[in-house]
Amino acid sequence: MAMGKFYRGLKRWTDRDIASSTRPISLMLPFMVFALLTVPFRVSDVTFWPWIAVVVGALCLTWLIWGVSRAVHVLKVADWKASKQYERKGRYLLSREYHETVFASKTRRLERKERPDKTS
Repeated sequence: MAMGKFYRGLKRWTDRDIASSTRPISLMLPFMVFALLTVPFRVSDVTFWPWIAVVVGALCLTWLIWGVSRAVHVLKVADWKASKQYERKGRYLLSREYHETVFASKTRRLERKERPDKTS
């Protein structure tokens, strides 16, 4: 149960950070962590620092993939909200000939759903 709360909190924090910031820390964090954790080993005589860089790099890459996937989700939600707002208000602010129009991304979503499967 605690892991579920942690996941939801992390997801909420990441989504808020991406949606409300022009420079989201959640996407820059992996680069900063990688730099901070690998620089001390580069200047020392430690022979295993490349392995440390690989491990830290893998963790940072995982976080970056998480952040990008959440950014894609935030963009999809923003598109969906804009589509709904256009359907409710936006198209009626235009001239009468546009009152029956549909938001472009909604049209693409509907076309994707209606495509027949090419696997059979």
